Amino acid sequence: MKKPLYIVILISVLFLSCKKDEDENKNRGEILLTSEFTQVGDNYLVVGFSFDEGKNIPFSITSGTLPDIVVSNETDVQGNVTGAFLNSPSNLEAFHLNQSFYTLTEAQVWFDHYNEVVATDFKPLAESIIHYQVWTIQTSDKKYAKLLIKDIQIMRDSPISDYVEIIAEYQYQPDGSKIFDHH
Repeated sequence: MKKPLYIVILISVLFLSCKKDEDENKNRGEILLTSEFTQVGDNYLVVGFSFDEGKNIPFSITSGTLPDIVVSNETDVQGNVTGAFLNSPSNLEAFHLNQSFYTLTEAQVWFDHYNEVVATDFKPLAESIIHYQVWTIQTSDKKYAKLLIKDIQIMRDSPISDYVEIIAEYQYQPDGSKIFDHH
């Protein structure tokens, strides 16, 4: 009788430790943010990033789940894509620019040592996104993430329209604390 109980306990411990690793993995990492439209039937969708889910999710005006970050194109007067800005649907206090740096190395060091959110002035948009910026994001449910912009590319090969791809590193604090865990 002890052997089946031991196996159940062992499986439970393994499952819980895997779940913890899974949650940790979704709370930090490198992501691809994009303003690319994809056609699904007669509709055009864009993806946005959800910190709670730790992944990109489809976003449309009529969808039920709102992402924390959506990339939009900056354009010139002729409509050519020149850059990007970030927005957060239904969140007017989402973005704070911490610092801009000249190199990825400088930005990475600052990002890695950025431990506590002290910003109080969050804006609805992160405008004029450029390489090597560190942003703080306040989600609509008052949780925090930090974001390091590593690369930005304007993609001109889409059959629908030009778009922007941003590679960023993030860390999310899911408990609402203003302190970022270091591991």
